[in-house]
Amino acid sequence: MSIACSNKNKKKGDFAEVILPRLFRLSFLSFMIRCGVYMKDKKIHPIVYCWLTGFAGAFICICYFYYWFISLITNSSFIVASVITFGVVALVAVPFLLRNYLKKWFGKGYRVLKWIYSAGMWLYVIAFSLFTVFIVSYDSSVQGVYAQYPQDEELVVITFGAKVHGLEPGVALRRRLDVTLELMNHYENAYVIVSGGQGADEENTEAAAMKKYLVDRGIAESRIYSEERATDTIENIRNSLAIMNEHDLSGRRLIGVSSNYHAARIDFLAKQFGLDMHLAGAQKFDFAGVVREFMAYVKLFVFNRNFV
Repeated sequence: MSIACSNKNKKKGDFAEVILPRLFRLSFLSFMIRCGVYMKDKKIHPIVYCWLTGFAGAFICICYFYYWFISLITNSSFIVASVITFGVVALVAVPFLLRNYLKKWFGKGYRVLKWIYSAGMWLYVIAFSLFTVFIVSYDSSVQGVYAQYPQDEELVVITFGAKVHGLEPGVALRRRLDVTLELMNHYENAYVIVSGGQGADEENTEAAAMKKYLVDRGIAESRIYSEERATDTIENIRNSLAIMNEHDLSGRRLIGVSSNYHAARIDFLAKQFGLDMHLAGAQKFDFAGVVREFMAYVKLFVFNRNFV
């Protein structure tokens, strides 16, 4: 009896003294504690550095390859997506692949270069993660538009363009146009401005394809105004505002229709023009669209500072 008890106690002791510490050493918690120890000594172990930097680099590459893959299967601005994706992947991968040469070329300065490289990637990961939360939490819904205005309200719908194939709307634009159809059928006194110019890889203007789509589904041409010169969101709003002033529509309420990920930027830019625009989102969530929208915000804040 005593032998059996001692064997049982020995097994418990082995588990507590040997197995648990080994599991702990292999655990993520132990890894994070070790990171803290290395940071306390003002040094980061090479393995920790590789893990952290590798995670950031892999995250960035996965995001852009997903964006590229969606552009491929939807045939939506594939050339632009390819240039952006492989450019970003090159920026992430080339310094890592050439690290031995960079050590020789920069000498002691390589350590500083390495930290700039890692900090840049982690800054991107954190900024993109916060941006995704912001886009997902932004409220833009068709149901909100129906609840806010009476059915006989005189208003103007602005539908923002996207990729077209000939006179056929792409997937994203078709969703926007279907929401536009709902609104135009619900608000019988509404007019719509379809806004979108002609891209380098498009045979017709986006506005022409949008107008055809709406007319084919029963919307009278007299209720549709075409804006065919815009090449970005700022021009969409500016040119649509000019059409409203030209046709004495400037006093009406405004509803903007686009993809959900695009709604927050439209709202921000509309306010810069002094417009109060309600947004109707045409798509719940599109991660590839969020990646693209993040780049659009970078462009806005870098190249269009007068709107910030």
